[in-house]
Amino acid sequence: MGSPTSLNPQAVRDSRRDAPRLAPLTARVADAGHGLFTGIAGASAGAARSAYLALVLFASGMARCATGRSRDGLPQLKRCLFRVAQVPVDLVLMLGGRVLSAVQVVTGLEPVGRRLTDAEVERLRPIFGDSLDYRCVRVKEGALGLLGLPGRAFAHGDVLFIPPGYGAVGFRLLVHELTHVWQHQHGGTGYLSGALAAQYLGDGYDWRKAVGHRRWAELNPEQQAQFIEDAADAQLIPHVGRPTPQQRLRGWSDAALCLLDEALDCLYAGRGAP
Repeated sequence: MGSPTSLNPQAVRDSRRDAPRLAPLTARVADAGHGLFTGIAGASAGAARSAYLALVLFASGMARCATGRSRDGLPQLKRCLFRVAQVPVDLVLMLGGRVLSAVQVVTGLEPVGRRLTDAEVERLRPIFGDSLDYRCVRVKEGALGLLGLPGRAFAHGDVLFIPPGYGAVGFRLLVHELTHVWQHQHGGTGYLSGALAAQYLGDGYDWRKAVGHRRWAELNPEQQAQFIEDAADAQLIPHVGRPTPQQRLRGWSDAALCLLDEALDCLYAGRGAP
């Protein structure tokens, strides 16, 4: 989900005045079909992965409790229960979102998605390397019908939804939302409910709370996305040398840079998705 951003009133007026013409019906049907197919595939794979991880956590947690290591086993059983609860929620979020999107596209309430441009991919590749399937990504900009009511950009599987008011799609926004796409491609649909839980029940976007005592894989989905967004904005990717005083003032301590090194290794290798 996109980080909090103030909307530009002039951009909102411009987007209304310069609204794109309705795409041909064939293009809308093709886009709707693509969204439904990838949504069903993503939901199925995500449910299977969450079920597998829940079984692994359950077996490991029970084994540790049985051998007197309940301090280690109970947190794993708690994570197991959370994974089980995620399965139906993620199925509803993924399938429900794709069905609504398909209806809106066919009826002209939502634009047809576009691929990432060559220039965008060139800027993103130093961050994600080859671990992100850029060809699968679609970007939908403009009026989004019911999906645009929150007024926030968000990633839904491999699709980025950018409502009016953001103007041109900026680099920071792309980095943040494509980190969620990376999470989806390497971790399934668990990031959907995980991101919502983080925003309303957890530490939200604040990755600085995790520095020094959490690994990359232990950050919540929003912390991961905000961490990579802020690192890219601070020109720390690729990470070379010691941080400048200005970077240190923005929270880039030695411990944060160690976490960044781990995060980049995991990003390139496709490891650590929530």
